[in-house]
Amino acid sequence: MQRGVENGKLHNRASVSRLYSHCVVIHFAAHPPSKFWPKGVTAFSHAEWAESRALAERSARRWRKEQYVEDVEILEARHYQWHRRKRAAPQ
Repeated sequence: MQRGVENGKLHNRASVSRLYSHCVVIHFAAHPPSKFWPKGVTAFSHAEWAESRALAERSARRWRKEQYVEDVEILEARHYQWHRRKRAAPQ
């Protein structure tokens, strides 16, 4: 999909890479059995990634308005750099 033209170059949506720094975790409440869900619904959580703290807060504010949401938390992502150990040469 075409996204736009900058500096005379075409940019595709698939080629855009984003760095997500915050995770919004939404905790949904359990529901008792009803006409639509005869077995009921168990409590569960869902995660969404955001590019900034401001966007994470915006998303969290929207989710907090829903009556079936128990809690919303914003977690800051941490970057870990993994180093591979060199294997010892077989003897």
